[in-house]
Order: sequence, then structure tokens, then C-alpha cells
Amino acid sequence: MADERLFLEFIQHKLKTVIPSINLPSAIASKLKHRDTAFFKFFLHNKSQQPNYQIEFNILMSIAIEKYKHQHNAYLVNKNNRNQIYDKLRKKITIDSLVILNIDLYSNHISAQYIYYLMNFSRIEIPIQFKQARRLIGLAQTNIRDEIPPNPNQIPVDIIKIILFTLPLQDNSKKATIVKALRLLYKFSHSLTLTS
Repeated sequence: MADERLFLEFIQHKLKTVIPSINLPSAIASKLKHRDTAFFKFFLHNKSQQPNYQIEFNILMSIAIEKYKHQHNAYLVNKNNRNQIYDKLRKKITIDSLVILNIDLYSNHISAQYIYYLMNFSRIEIPIQFKQARRLIGLAQTNIRDEIPPNPNQIPVDIIKIILFTLPLQDNSKKATIVKALRLLYKFSHSLTLTS
């Protein structure tokens, strides 16, 4: 399916590239980070009671409207154009959020939830199901990792220092914790002997 292929390419690109520095306004970024589904439901008309994220959004909207007026030599913006600017601003915020999203920090499930939340935020339809997106993110995360060395002695010393255990293990009780940590760095297509 072409949609799955494009989605997988997008995720692989996100995993391989350095995340740029894009400054989203802090209150908006916080709302998006916590996947607040009531972002626009609680916009207030009384300026003294407006939440910070609404103030930030209104500032961005004002800037966008001023740019539109300047580009099109317009003194006023009609309702249709204002709605188009509003939709474009939502999409711009979504794109910026997707660009700075670090998929490496999250599980495939959380990453898929975040991507779906952002798409719904900007009213963009995703042509694949959530389960497919989650599976593709997991596949991309696994494919980007190197194969685990067959011998624990071949694991680089700096990685051994990160996991805070010496290999081979003397105590089997820590095996699950170490394997979980190593799965964040390596893909396992064969078993690794962790004990001596």
C-alpha cells in the first residue's frame, strides 16, 4: 500500500535526521505535548480571563493576518479568508510539532498517539489505521538500530557504562532489565548470552 510506504518513509526520515530547533510558543507547546483535546473548546472572549495558550494563538493569528494583508495589499480580511488563515495556522503548528517530535524518546504506541493527535488538531486525515501506524513506527524504530553483537564482550564499553551492569552477568535477576535497556539500542535477531 502506497500510504503505508509513505508513512514508513516519513518515520524513517524522522529517526535518521537531527531534530531542528523550532520555537513553538511555550503554552501551545505544553498543550500539544500533553495532547489536550480541548485546545479550542475553552477559548474565552473576555481578554482578562484568556489562558496563555489562547493569548499565544491569538498573537500568531494576528501576525498571520498582518502578513496576509501585506502580501495581498488588503486593508480588511473577510470571514472566508480569516477561516483559511486559521486553518493554515493550525496546520503550521502541527507541522512544527511534527518536525520537533523525537520519536526515539517514545514507544511506537505513544508516538502513534501523538501523530494522530496532531493530525486531528490540524484536521488532516490519516489514510492508515492507528494499528498500522503503530506497527510501522515500531518497524522503523527496529530497522534503524544495529544488530546486537553475538558476544557481550563485543558491545562497546561506553554502552556497557550506560547500562550500569558488567557483562557477562553473575546474577540472572537483572537479565530482564539489561535486555530491555539493550533493546533501546540494538535489534535482536539472535539470542545473546548475558551470563557466564
